[in-house]
Amino acid sequence: MAGSGKKWLTGCAIGCVILLVLVGLLVMASYMMISGTLEGFRQAKETGDELTAAHGAIVDFTPPMPQALPADRLRLFITVRESLRAPQEALEDALLRFPDKVERHEGSPLRTIATIFRGLGDLIRPMGEYVDARNRALLDAGMGQGEYLFYYGLVYYSWQGHSPGDAPRMEGRRQGRSNFQIHGGRDAAFGRAQAWRRYRFYTQAMLRNLQAAMTAAADPAAESALADLNAEIKRFTGDPDHIAWADGLPPGWEAGLEAEKERLAETYSESANIFEWPTGAGASDAGLDFDFD
Repeated sequence: MAGSGKKWLTGCAIGCVILLVLVGLLVMASYMMISGTLEGFRQAKETGDELTAAHGAIVDFTPPMPQALPADRLRLFITVRESLRAPQEALEDALLRFPDKVERHEGSPLRTIATIFRGLGDLIRPMGEYVDARNRALLDAGMGQGEYLFYYGLVYYSWQGHSPGDAPRMEGRRQGRSNFQIHGGRDAAFGRAQAWRRYRFYTQAMLRNLQAAMTAAADPAAESALADLNAEIKRFTGDPDHIAWADGLPPGWEAGLEAEKERLAETYSESANIFEWPTGAGASDAGLDFDFD
């Protein structure tokens, strides 16, 4: 009996050691996978900091006067957007493939976990890479994030009628149920509600900057435009669902956009939309301070 008990204990110890080794390997593999997966976001944070150093904070950007849009800056914005087609397509492809990758796993529990981790990595990696590609395109173009987001919101939301909450739905079908949704719950970091909050946070700051600039200019010829801006600010701050200038753009801005209508029509990406409005200290009121160090 004593010999049998000793063998049992020895076998149990060996089994525990093997299990610990497997768990350790899984943890190491998971760490390496997650570290590589987040590299795009780390780089995006670095290039975002470079943009802030070169062009100032987003909340400090002052939009152009309502009388006209600078044609050269609008064309520069379009050039940046056109350069992002490849990373947009990579992101869209990852979103389409993710549900099937996760649902079609087979084998042991460890294999299942590894499959899910790989699927998450393949999904998250192009998100960070897209944001980094956008930041690098802006650095190359000499355009700050504030100016870029001003044109982004003006073109796609105010003029074309898209929504700050536009987000892709990743639906995996198992027993007739939808299993995956990229925008998740109400407080998901890259969810629709948070995208709206970030849009409103940054846009309100830019509206206030334009109001201050027009007031300081004290141009009698712009009194009507200033009154229109004050009314727009009142609508924007009074209605949480209001998109700035959704009821009508200043004529000078609309004329500038109409001149580039064809090129602008091809540059919107619903899948990338929720990643456009940056997280971080500038949006801390929405609980979006991320630290990848």
